[in-house]
Amino acid sequence: MKRDLHDGKGFFHGDWNRIYVAKAVKEHNRKYEGKSIAEVARSTGIVDPLDAFFDLAIDEELYTEFHAPAMSGSDEGASAVFLRANSTIPSFSDGGAHYRFLTCGHWPTYVLSKFARDRRDVSLELAHYKMSALPAWIMGYRDRGVLREDLAADVMVYDLNRLSYSEAFTKTDTPAGDPRRFRTAEGYRYILVNGAVTFEEGMATGVRSGALLRSTR
Repeated sequence: MKRDLHDGKGFFHGDWNRIYVAKAVKEHNRKYEGKSIAEVARSTGIVDPLDAFFDLAIDEELYTEFHAPAMSGSDEGASAVFLRANSTIPSFSDGGAHYRFLTCGHWPTYVLSKFARDRRDVSLELAHYKMSALPAWIMGYRDRGVLREDLAADVMVYDLNRLSYSEAFTKTDTPAGDPRRFRTAEGYRYILVNGAVTFEEGMATGVRSGALLRSTR
């Protein structure tokens, strides 16, 4: 396995700085939560991070939860080029097929905080257009996607400087009792759906004002 990693084979190329300990089950390993495997290796004096990875997993009887960001599409410069292109919209793959293990819902926060605020690759106006008006137009939702009189008041109010998302996972149960992983976000002040406040400062208000959308094309 070490030889294959060093030879660059497979989907993962051995960048242990991008693999994190999401949750440890034993008390003496909780100090590693949120740290990369590279950091764990350095703190334990283990030379090869692969050894540190396996030592931790075996010590926890394979119950450790690890977090690996996307192994593809990680070139932010290239992603910015695609984001600016007229014929693209930002989104995520799989459509929730692996909802137990993937946390793809943070991508709007990622686009706004990384590409609009930090890197300034795109303007806020373009980012908003790419994530609201353009996908609504593509899907045929003519009464959504823009702020305009007589249209549905779907509005998100956020503090740009506070926008962030957690690296660690949070778990919740679906109506069927299955666990679902998600990341908590900071900086969102209000979320309005059809003119009603559904979230305030990250907390659900209990209002369910959404409706099933159908294409009007």
